[in-house]
Amino acid sequence: MTIRAFSFRETQLLLSQMLHDLISPFSSLSAGLDFAMEGKGQGEMEELIRRSKMQMKTQLMLFRLLFSYGEDVMEADLSVLHTYGKVAGIRFEGTFLGPNKVAIGLGFWMTQQVRDRSGSLLSFQGQEARLQTPALRLSSREDEILQNGLEALLPQESYASYLYHLLQEQHKQAVVKRTNGHLSVSLASCG
Repeated sequence: MTIRAFSFRETQLLLSQMLHDLISPFSSLSAGLDFAMEGKGQGEMEELIRRSKMQMKTQLMLFRLLFSYGEDVMEADLSVLHTYGKVAGIRFEGTFLGPNKVAIGLGFWMTQQVRDRSGSLLSFQGQEARLQTPALRLSSREDEILQNGLEALLPQESYASYLYHLLQEQHKQAVVKRTNGHLSVSLASCG
């Protein structure tokens, strides 16, 4: 089986998206600290600082696990995905049977497919992940990237491309089904 290499352009897109995703909580944290130093809105700012700090910490931990060099992550590291879900407002259920790095990648990518995460449920059963949400994005290009390995053209598509490559290394292929309010990704062995 030939695996298409992750291109330099896709690496740039991935880094661009990661930085974008980290800047949002950092900007909120910075604004909260500025207001706190000026003595304005103490209660509101303390909550903003606490929430932004937790979001940034969780995102960094998730990125470290997902993008670190190595075969897989420890079973205990899956708790980062659950913490990320709590911060993002998504409930997680079930157990994923497969490499933990793939579970973290699938969980993270699927949460990125939601416009408003509150009230969403991400469940794992065997080698399938299912997302139920009232606010599912309708994009299908990322589905094609994840299933067929198309090259990412936009930063927000880079997570799907990275996950495709991660699955290829595990000799797995994703089958994505997206309908109104439901997204499922099941894994199958390939060549």
